[in-house]
Amino acid sequence: MSSQQTPGSWSFNGGELSPLMLARVDTAIYAIGVERMENFVPCIEGPMQKCPGFRRVRAAAASSSWLAAFVFNNTQSYVLECLDQAIRFYTNDARIEPGGAPYAVAVPYSAGEWPRVSMQQSYDRMYMAHGAHAPGALSRTGATTFEYAPLDLKNGPFQDGNSDEAATVRVTGNLIAGGVVTITATQPIFQAGHVGGLFQVEAKDFSDIPAWEVGVDGIEAGSSKRRSDGKVYQAASSGRTGSIQPVHEEGTEWDGSQTGKDINDHGPYGVQWTYLHDRFGIIKITAVTNATTATGTVVRRVPSSLSSEASWRWSHGAFSQAEGWPDLVFIWNGRLCFWKRFELFASVVGDYLNFKQYTASGDLAEDMAFRLTLAAADPPLWVMVDRQLLIGTASGEWAIGAINSAQAVSAVNIQAQRQSGYGSEPVWPVQPGASVIYMERSGRQFREAGYDFGSDRYLSANINRWARHITGFSGIVQLGHQAQTEELLFAVGADGRLVLRSYDPEQEVKGFARRLLADGGSILSAVAVPSPDGRRDDIWALCQWGDVKSVQKMGDWWKPGETAIEDAFFVDDGLSDSLAVASDRITGLEHLAGVEVSILADGGVCPVQTVPSDGVITIPYPAKKRVVGRGYTARMTSLRPDPRDPTGQTAQGKRKRLVNLILRLIDTSGIKARGGKRFETLLDRPARAKMDAPPPLFTGDTPGHSLGGDWERAGQWEIISDDPRPCFVAAGMPRFEVSVQ
Repeated sequence: MSSQQTPGSWSFNGGELSPLMLARVDTAIYAIGVERMENFVPCIEGPMQKCPGFRRVRAAAASSSWLAAFVFNNTQSYVLECLDQAIRFYTNDARIEPGGAPYAVAVPYSAGEWPRVSMQQSYDRMYMAHGAHAPGALSRTGATTFEYAPLDLKNGPFQDGNSDEAATVRVTGNLIAGGVVTITATQPIFQAGHVGGLFQVEAKDFSDIPAWEVGVDGIEAGSSKRRSDGKVYQAASSGRTGSIQPVHEEGTEWDGSQTGKDINDHGPYGVQWTYLHDRFGIIKITAVTNATTATGTVVRRVPSSLSSEASWRWSHGAFSQAEGWPDLVFIWNGRLCFWKRFELFASVVGDYLNFKQYTASGDLAEDMAFRLTLAAADPPLWVMVDRQLLIGTASGEWAIGAINSAQAVSAVNIQAQRQSGYGSEPVWPVQPGASVIYMERSGRQFREAGYDFGSDRYLSANINRWARHITGFSGIVQLGHQAQTEELLFAVGADGRLVLRSYDPEQEVKGFARRLLADGGSILSAVAVPSPDGRRDDIWALCQWGDVKSVQKMGDWWKPGETAIEDAFFVDDGLSDSLAVASDRITGLEHLAGVEVSILADGGVCPVQTVPSDGVITIPYPAKKRVVGRGYTARMTSLRPDPRDPTGQTAQGKRKRLVNLILRLIDTSGIKARGGKRFETLLDRPARAKMDAPPPLFTGDTPGHSLGGDWERAGQWEIISDDPRPCFVAAGMPRFEVSVQ
């Protein structure tokens, strides 16, 4: 006894499910999931659509390893091809090539270091940090020109000050800014790696300099010195001091009006005072003679007393080859910030390169630079600026913010709180909406961290809980987000595949899919940047076939009812042209020599050809719009259906046979299906279609096709699209005959 059932698939939002889900017919996601989805991707609305191909832009350098984005504004963005100690640039869908050669800027990073180069863009400058190099910045100097230079940080930052009172230093030489000095220590404190770093020294005291007082007579220009408000001044005029205490930090000012007399007929008062220095001096080390002696250039005037009175109050700069370079850079609350291991260094508010921690009087202020040490087991691997500063380490996630939220973050108003203990991979996160997406430390789980007001903390949900296999055994190396037109989260797998997921938190689309390049090609890196017109985001990829690397751009997503079939681009490593006069000869395909290619000519599919060594092919008829590239197959395999048997019980594990299949399609051509051993073409050329034009795209329900299914217990069906045209599947309606056994 048997009965016929039609368990339809009305949505594919569940995407590809884990093999461990193949028996979970009791879950809601089973009804919208599939067993396999390659080169299709679930749409937010429910259908699945064929992924566009990749258009070859230029051959990449052999050492190229990474792509990054530089977005100057929404209509002027750049893709950075990162190679060994250099960067190449792409804009307006082309590589910048003055004089025909690729424009490149030298940088210190090796090919292997690029995946861990931290980047933070601010207008026309991109700050960069890596633990093996001094922090630097890539600056846009013109529409097609850039320059790179190490950052010239001012007034720090500095390590903790020395606490050993026996380890003192003296500074001799020209103590004014720009002067050359020698630093002599009583203990070994210098290394060769300190060259280029900063050294801060504080006067032991000002006991040899009298305090400034009101009404003191006998002040002599050029020789009298006084200390006031923690600063030292030299008289620029002679006379009697006035009543206005000197507190200025530069230049020369009067301490009195120098007119009139007081009630006792004394006066007039007033002396000009020139600022000399405060308690702190800063020196940039230029050479290390030995462990106790170094020479340097004065950056900030050194207190005069240090030439005769040794001080134990000194500290090395936080950044140098000896002390280590920062690993991360970001902008937060108007400050340029660096992470080095467990320490956060934040600049003066609004002055990104200034790391002055104290006022000239030695006081802390809210807008001054500050440091924070994170009391965690592992150093930060990434940071993301959100409601608070979200940090990922190998053992957990932390949020840093103000203790008192009514006041700005500062040295005295900051705290770090642990949020969760999942741990992270060293993969840069993305923030496609209100949440932060990062990779858990296994490298195989996507975590979505969002602030929860109820618990007053960031909660990290596992968003691929139903598809833990999707990242592959080797994990993910890069994350990205395409905001327009498909709201797509994408991830580059270490196995060379692209993992895709339509990302719309409101619709709760859960489905993942995979994008596989044709002919076993690999994607090494991918990034999204605004298109030249600013209306969409383009995905660019660094691709590799064999030993050849190239920079490629994903084609536009198909717009049903809008895009013309002549503009379809569903090949990889492909090229296209648009001619004024039709031609049957296509040139410039040398990179595809020896490869069997798919061809679309004026919207019509031509027979496949193998490209000869000269890169020239001839197509069957002249055409104006031609697309040539490596053909790929979009594939979907259904889960085991769950129809009812004649008794009304589940048909799982019972014999069934696929009788026929109806697909509801949108703008589709060239789709095949099978429920048995061979694929059957579901769409034939309409009899009314013109013979001198490509067959029109089909929208509607296909005729019921018998797919020759055999009696079996799985009952799965599969569809493919393997020619260079679009394919949208809105629903699948298989009809099964089910037995009671």
